[in-house]
Parts: sequence; structure tokens; C-alpha cells
Amino acid sequence: MQLTQDQRVFVVGEWLRSGSLQQVADQFRVRFPDRNVPGKSTIWKNIKKYQREGTSPNLNKGRSGRRRTARSDDPRARIVAAVEDLRGQRDIIRDAVRAMRSRADFCIKRNGGHVEGHWG
Repeated sequence: MQLTQDQRVFVVGEWLRSGSLQQVADQFRVRFPDRNVPGKSTIWKNIKKYQREGTSPNLNKGRSGRRRTARSDDPRARIVAAVEDLRGQRDIIRDAVRAMRSRADFCIKRNGGHVEGHWG
């Protein structure tokens, strides 16, 4: 479970005051009785983070989750290409329907209203 900002500040402050990880754990138990005491490695990571970054709050925003990759092509170009592809498919379907109607008309005229053969 992640420490709250108040808990992080307490951990760093207590360590700066006492210099002892055991003292930090003991005082954490007193200050936050409803919360499990973080392990020594968690306490130490928060102290190191404070020393490295000068702050104890969680700075994961922008550092966590899936990394975004740059896109080399313009998204609008992909949309235009997709629309053109759909238009091409529409034209193919339209031409197939026209061909079937033409065949049906031919069969009806030739056979006096009866359609023959298979469609496919």
C-alpha cells in the first residue's frame, strides 16, 4: 500500500530528527496506529527520494504507465486514407449490385420473368 503524502512527510521528518530507521518505524506506529508500519526498505526509499529530489510527495505523474511513442505520420492523413479505403469498398459494392441487377434484368427479359442460374 502506498504511503499518503502526510505519511511520507512524517517519515522523512522523523528520520531527519532521529537519524534512525527503527525510531522512524516506532514513531510511525504511534502517529498512525490504524496503518501498518512500512518496512525499512520503504522508509529508506522515501528518505533517498527526499535526498535525491528534495521532496517527499509522490512524483509518479508522468513517470508511470505505458510510455508514449512519437508518431511520425499525421493522424489526419491516416483518417483520410481510411475514408478513401471505405469509398473504394463502397464503389466495389455498388458495381457488384449494378452487375447483379443487370443480370437479373437480362434473365427476366430472356425467360419471360423467370430468373435462372446461380448468383455468385
